[in-house]
Amino acid sequence: MTVPPSELAALERLVDPRRYGWSEQAAQAVVNLSFSDEDQERVSELADRASQGTLTDAEESEMEGYLRLSTVMAVMQSKARLYLRELKQAA
Repeated sequence: MTVPPSELAALERLVDPRRYGWSEQAAQAVVNLSFSDEDQERVSELADRASQGTLTDAEESEMEGYLRLSTVMAVMQSKARLYLRELKQAA
């Protein structure tokens, strides 16, 4: 499951570094976001079980949650990278 297009568009409007006056450090912190080792291991386990067709309903829901979070993080990081590029060009 992915984030529906309407939610993704709303997220892209919501995450606007210029609107909120992000500092360069804040933007860099967003770029550096990542799942913990524990979360990465869990996603790997869930992906293995999904490929084997053995996910329970609860595990499928958990996997969907990770996928949504990953999409949110990717949008935020993309916005942050663009903002950092703009800051460097303006300097």
